[in-house]
Amino acid sequence: MSTSRWTIPGFLLWLFWVLVAIILVLVVALLIHHFGGFGLSFHVGYFNFNLGVS
Repeated sequence: MSTSRWTIPGFLLWLFWVLVAIILVLVVALLIHHFGGFGLSFHVGYFNFNLGVS
């Protein structure tokens, strides 16, 4: 039996974690931008992958 009389609805809990994830992505993007970005490039056969963030 729960000791509290109210509970948080599932939708609000889900929304909270979505907002936390968005804030974490923004913080990581700001850190990458602050430290000059990165570049990733490789190829396997005809497949070429280039990714650069500044």
